[in-house]
Amino acid sequence: MTNKACLLLSVASMAIMSFIAFSEEIKMAEFPYTSDEVLFSDDFSDDLSNWLAEGGQPRIADGRMEVDTSVGSTVWFKPRLHGNVLIEYDVTVVHQDGPNDRVSDLNCFWMATDPDHPDDLFAASEERGGNFPQYDGLNLYYVGYGGNSNKTTRFRRYHGGERELLAEYTDIPHLITPNHKYHIQLVLFDHITEFWREGERLFRYEDVEPYRQGHFGIRTVKNHLFVENFRVVRIHPEYGKREGTEKIEYQDKETGAQVIRLTRSDRNDKHSYYDSPAFSPDGRYIVFSSAEPGQRIGDIYLANSDGTNIRRLAGSATFNMHTGALPWWDADGEHILYNARIKGEPHVARVSIDGQELSFQPGRLRSLSPDGKKVVYHTGEELLVIDTRTGQEQKIADLDDLLALSPHQSRIAEQKPHFQNPKWRPDGQELMTGISNEGKGLRTTVKELYLLNLMALI
Repeated sequence: MTNKACLLLSVASMAIMSFIAFSEEIKMAEFPYTSDEVLFSDDFSDDLSNWLAEGGQPRIADGRMEVDTSVGSTVWFKPRLHGNVLIEYDVTVVHQDGPNDRVSDLNCFWMATDPDHPDDLFAASEERGGNFPQYDGLNLYYVGYGGNSNKTTRFRRYHGGERELLAEYTDIPHLITPNHKYHIQLVLFDHITEFWREGERLFRYEDVEPYRQGHFGIRTVKNHLFVENFRVVRIHPEYGKREGTEKIEYQDKETGAQVIRLTRSDRNDKHSYYDSPAFSPDGRYIVFSSAEPGQRIGDIYLANSDGTNIRRLAGSATFNMHTGALPWWDADGEHILYNARIKGEPHVARVSIDGQELSFQPGRLRSLSPDGKKVVYHTGEELLVIDTRTGQEQKIADLDDLLALSPHQSRIAEQKPHFQNPKWRPDGQELMTGISNEGKGLRTTVKELYLLNLMALI
């Protein structure tokens, strides 16, 4: 063998070893969530009273749930799940000599609900009967692992009759190995849902309308499998759980005033900004933003107004040291809006004070209308209003049109201003906005105010 050939072989070998090491690193990556509370568990040592089968008939077999079915079958976990949870279990697809040992469809549904029966997924169980097309009308997340006779592994989101395909594998390492026990983990965390297999994350999806509650189900068709070691746990961010009371009370020695230090974590905590109220409309709660030092993405926290019962509501909050995530209380006092970043893009998030409802609309939050239905923000060049329920965006004013009215044309030519701090009239019918060239690197030479009547626009 020539020296050149030896060198090429050596380089190729190093590349292969690097690839193997990299793949192993991915597979063995640390699970990025913490947990301290088991919500449900089933070791299948007793009965299947926590499960409901649609098609097929599972049974207990040596501390495992055996699903050996000649038809389509979904085995639902009866308790309804909600919030940030991890669903995990072990599952083996059997390939021996049984009539249903087909090696296919190690599938699962999670956070499933029925729009026709929002409070009872099982109202139409008999109608579905395990027939796969009958599940199309549900809202849920789905992974078909080793589907189509073990040719595909697909991740879908069901909504309104649509089965959106989010991602797919067709390579052998991501299909079923028969008689191998897999450890499966399903994550729902804020607006993120994930599918993990034996420490490797196969799928991740950031959902602007996440399914925050629903049911889990094992799904298969003409197949034979064993399920064991099932449990559901509450999960928290990787930096850990933060809740309870952090307050420190003392009395000011000079004035005698009673002072409460609300927070005392290692994180940066920021209340709202100027005109954005930290207290809820009824005065019962305080909202604030929080982030790890040096981080630009953080979380929204809620506390009782006396400083007790701090708890995390949601994440992906855009954080800066001036405004935090600029959280605003909705007029209903039951929801909070804040600036978020989803898939790298700015969004306005809306979360309920129990953390169960969470949704996102594209845009930036600067000021919330008095009725809580509209958000005003500016891009610098345009002033826009977004409907917080529908996400519909409407342009209110163009900077150049307003600058044409300015008496400071020579100053504008020197340094073009931008919109600044729009404010709502209490009845929501007008907006006042500033125009300024402050913060552009030169001395401030222009500061003007404009009043915009919205009656004909919104």
